[in-house]
Amino acid sequence: MFVLQFGSGTLAAEGEKHSAKHMSTSVPHQYKRRTMDEALDLAKAAFRSVVADHLSPEEIEEVRAHSSVGSGSVRDDDEDEWTKILGARPDKKAWYGIEIYQRSHKCPYVEKVFVRMLVPRDRSTTTVHFIWRPVVPPYTGPYFE
Repeated sequence: MFVLQFGSGTLAAEGEKHSAKHMSTSVPHQYKRRTMDEALDLAKAAFRSVVADHLSPEEIEEVRAHSSVGSGSVRDDDEDEWTKILGARPDKKAWYGIEIYQRSHKCPYVEKVFVRMLVPRDRSTTTVHFIWRPVVPPYTGPYFE
């Protein structure tokens, strides 16, 4: 028989039934790396705390009305900018890249990027780095009709 232990309750695999009210799913974090959801929460909190110092009231309203959030690994085309800020190239295994941007309605591209953020994957570090108003390369692909 295979048994999983969750907090104070157990779950049996071979047909034994246990009531959900007796099982606890709260497990303390045992991993050193934060999840993408945790990184997004940290990035949003850091952004909200400093946005008024870096964007105009009109841009903040644009962010509220028309922005999207993208996230993933650190972008290759940003590594030089991050190297200037960090003093070294960011390790893609150690950082998440998150950006707040405005999509284009004319083409499958980004019209404006308000900020790019570098968020540590390590839970013991909470420092978020910013690149405000990064240059968006011109779009050379097809347009919507």
